[in-house]
Amino acid sequence: MLATARWLEATATDNALELLNVFMANELVGRAERNAAKAVVKRASGQARHARPFEGDRPPLAFR
Repeated sequence: MLATARWLEATATDNALELLNVFMANELVGRAERNAAKAVVKRASGQARHARPFEGDRPPLAFR
């Protein structure tokens, strides 16, 4: 009976630590994804600010 209780306690502890690991990894990955998305938006807005507007019937990358 004591051996079963110790085994159950060890298994419960292992499961709790594994669950905590999954939660922490999920939070860190989510935070990294949000930061990456913000960086992409910031970079794209900076590029759009420096882009040349389309002029008439010329393609935007035409040489002058």
